[in-house]
Amino acid sequence: MSEEWYVVVLCVVSLLVILVGAWFVRHELRTRAAPPPPALLWVSYLGVVAVVVLGAARTSWVVLR
Repeated sequence: MSEEWYVVVLCVVSLLVILVGAWFVRHELRTRAAPPPPALLWVSYLGVVAVVVLGAARTSWVVLR
């Protein structure tokens, strides 16, 4: 696999992780009888998004350098 395709696959997987995470937060808020505070879930989700985006960006930069 070439470096360019590696980065494309990495970005697609990162996007899927972000979308599944958003779905999970919304699902938890709708279906749990006593969900945690929404702000706590969304702030945690934003932390995960930051790690995924920064990790993908850093890895892409290293691979394509």
